[in-house]
Amino acid sequence: MRMHLLLILSAFSVAQASPQTDSGAIEGRIVRLGTLEPIPYMPVSLARLNPNLSPSAISSAEDYASTLAWAPNLAEALVRGSNVAPELLKPLSQSVIETDDNGRFSFKDLPPGRYSLRALSNEYFTPPVSGYAGRMFTKTIVIEAGSRTPSIDVFMIKQGIITGQIHDPSGNPVTGLRVEAYQLSYPEGRLAWASKEGKRTDDRGMYRLSVPPGRYYIGVTPNDTGVTPGPRGTERKFYDTWAQTFFPGTSDPTAASPVEVKDGSEVTGIDVDIQRATTTHNISGIATNPLPLLPRIPAVPPSSNTGEPDRSISTFLLVPLFPNLLEATFPLQFQNAIPVSSRPNGEFEIRNVRPGLYEMYPRFADAERRSFTGSPTLVDVRKEDAKGLSIPVVRGVSVSAEVVADGIPASFKLDSLRINLRRTVNTTPEMIALSDVCCSLRFNAAGKITIDDIPVARYMVEIWGLPDTAYVSDVRQGGQSVFDEGFVAGSQQGSLQIIVSSSAGILSGAVTKVDRKPAANATIVLVPPPERRTNTTLFKIVTTDEAGDFSIGGILPGLYTIFAWESVPILEPWLNADFIERYHDYGRSVRVDARSSVEVKLELIPDDLLPR
Repeated sequence: MRMHLLLILSAFSVAQASPQTDSGAIEGRIVRLGTLEPIPYMPVSLARLNPNLSPSAISSAEDYASTLAWAPNLAEALVRGSNVAPELLKPLSQSVIETDDNGRFSFKDLPPGRYSLRALSNEYFTPPVSGYAGRMFTKTIVIEAGSRTPSIDVFMIKQGIITGQIHDPSGNPVTGLRVEAYQLSYPEGRLAWASKEGKRTDDRGMYRLSVPPGRYYIGVTPNDTGVTPGPRGTERKFYDTWAQTFFPGTSDPTAASPVEVKDGSEVTGIDVDIQRATTTHNISGIATNPLPLLPRIPAVPPSSNTGEPDRSISTFLLVPLFPNLLEATFPLQFQNAIPVSSRPNGEFEIRNVRPGLYEMYPRFADAERRSFTGSPTLVDVRKEDAKGLSIPVVRGVSVSAEVVADGIPASFKLDSLRINLRRTVNTTPEMIALSDVCCSLRFNAAGKITIDDIPVARYMVEIWGLPDTAYVSDVRQGGQSVFDEGFVAGSQQGSLQIIVSSSAGILSGAVTKVDRKPAANATIVLVPPPERRTNTTLFKIVTTDEAGDFSIGGILPGLYTIFAWESVPILEPWLNADFIERYHDYGRSVRVDARSSVEVKLELIPDDLLPR
């Protein structure tokens, strides 16, 4: 149904219109990628941002303007959750219109300033950038007095549809079962599947998934409770007696058949017959939390006033040491099957674990309701149940670090820097490194920080917030460099010294397609030499602008290989040795010296060369 023309004038308008001679216009068209077919009736919003915003606050103001246009009831939540003053966050004015029959939009009589343009549709996606294709096009535009803003062409791709029916092992349709469309991804460089879209089956066992064009693997997860239809009172519920199954009907992800979805196409008949689960095992024992001042979650009244330890741990994470394509992305989460009232000594049991070797982590919370992950316990259920385990929660260790600046201007504020600790164990998902505890924490004004309750493990140090002229030249602990190999938390070798130098190199250039046209939104990755690729901080990733240009700052002097991809799988494929080797002949060697400025010309690696 054609949407009615919308014109929403913001109640926040606080500025008078500039004289007509200084006003400008933002105009353009929205068409399907690779064609001249216009996309009519697509909503387009334009917000004039507050001119007093700092560069770091612009993205927050853009997000607020977008939320105000498409979901105004959520806008105030963004205000409360932002560090930006509300009077700066809110746009000076905002309007929403639709494209006409020719896909064109026009905003006229606009005073000079910075604007946020966004287009949103439930039927179209933006072309993928770094593996991600969203439903919203975004662009920041600056109108200057006396200048003309070029017309803007917005290219979108139409969604594809995947439909099918899910059957239980007896051939009956299944209601309420979640169906996922997966794509290849590379979390921390590990090959894995990532869910792109998920929906539940209807009362006929049918599902319908809307996805960007691409290659997908369809899977169902039976332990997400569903119902097999039948007369009222005879419906059959299932839990963990069926296996996770993938199209066309296999429990082995590597044997799944891919589904190709083209722009605007509908792929039907992607039915999945659920397989019965193979042998599974249980893990049981006692899990206690002897730490003081921790809340009882859920509440367990002590049997006496003697300060009995909290024995109510209910959540466990299992990280397989030999993960399959799905387990390499996130750890498996299990709930304690024993009711709280029935575990006076901290008894626990987790059920239906597939055979394997795991690291098991208990989850708990402190008095401020922050979540923590305890230290791991190795659990072997390759052949039989694991019984009689003793899992005590152990508070993590403290890590201290300081920034040692070499040549950084005195005006640079060290408390603008943030530190991130990243686990280096390739088989362990990064989220086990406690993203809510040790990630993106700010140094104090003296460039120092102490991070508490870090699980004992090996970590890499990442620093965010450095200017383009600076880079981390070394990370030292106890007089030894731990920059490339990482450090072990709790090794008692002293605090970390993060050496920052101001002699960074800058690399800029342009990317063109085979037809010699500029390659916009290309993913540029600067890759260090093979012997230093364990050091993730040496990788640099940027995206080209509409003219195909890019610039990379903060480069540690040395020899690199640079790649320019039209599109890449999501997350971090460049950390995968096999992925990089596949494109060895498409990379270009480049040397960046201290305080140098290097320019390169690159040819785009086309999308059809990506692994499928």
